[in-house]
Amino acid sequence: MDVFYADDVEYYRFGKNGGYDGTIEFAELPEELETAIFGEVLDGDGVLFEKTEAKPVAIALFFEFQGDAFAIRRCMPKVYLSKQKIEGKATEKPTVETNTLGVQARPNRAGYVQAKTTSQTSAEKYANWYSAVPTFVAPTGG
Repeated sequence: MDVFYADDVEYYRFGKNGGYDGTIEFAELPEELETAIFGEVLDGDGVLFEKTEAKPVAIALFFEFQGDAFAIRRCMPKVYLSKQKIEGKATEKPTVETNTLGVQARPNRAGYVQAKTTSQTSAEKYANWYSAVPTFVAPTGG
């Protein structure tokens, strides 16, 4: 919440939703993600090159949490991913190293940050959730 003060009183209070920040973890980043999202370049010898001047590309991020009793599906229509770090560990035991990316979900042009299914979502819409980015449809009737 933001507050605007005037004449020594709280004159107006308003909410704002600038989005979400977090991380997402992959066992291994697909090459398609590295080239399409991060602007990396694959040469003729199969070597992937990371460019310093690559521009960020927004994607739509669809997901649901395993174990969610209601199986809510979500879509964040404007998400920027960023590489976090490269690190390794010296160890005698085998370990699984993952790739962690920063996630910044921001409002799209229509001002929406997220869409999610509810108990009122039609079976058809739920089944086809991952096929297209959802757009806002105003309720009909009175």
